[in-house]
Order: sequence, then C-alpha cells, then structure tokens
Amino acid sequence: MAEKIVRSDVLPVEKFGGSNMMVSKVCAGTMTWGSFVDKEEDAYAQLDALVEAGVNFFDTAELYPVAFKYGKTTEQWIGNWL
Repeated sequence: MAEKIVRSDVLPVEKFGGSNMMVSKVCAGTMTWGSFVDKEEDAYAQLDALVEAGVNFFDTAELYPVAFKYGKTTEQWIGNWL
C-alpha cells in the first residue's frame, strides 16, 4: 500500500545565502503576466494568494512576458501592487 502523504500547514523557508533573510522554498513565477494573465488585477489576486500562503520569493525578469509584449511588465505590476 502506498505511503500516506502528510501536508504541512506552514510553507517551509530557507536561509538566503549568508544573510539573515528567510525565503520560502517555493518560488512564484511571473512569466505569464502580461500575456496569459492579461489583467493586472488578476496578477494582484495571485500575489495576494501567494503571500497569504507564505510565499515571499518571486521570479521576475526585465523581459517578461516572454514571446508577447517583451519588457518590464512583471516589475511594473508588482511595484503597483506594493
């Protein structure tokens, strides 16, 4: 019989390099913002849910969204959300 999976109530965190900063072991990607996620408000809803779940590590890049409107969408939307 298969082993039962036990889920944690808390998202695990890890010390970031030599700093005292703790980051979530889950990284949230933002590559589809501005393309498949085409409304800024939808990105805000995703950010709210991720932060509520304990995520504090976000992957952004100056070229996101890839293959659509290249450039700065993720940083702009996160900046507006903050």
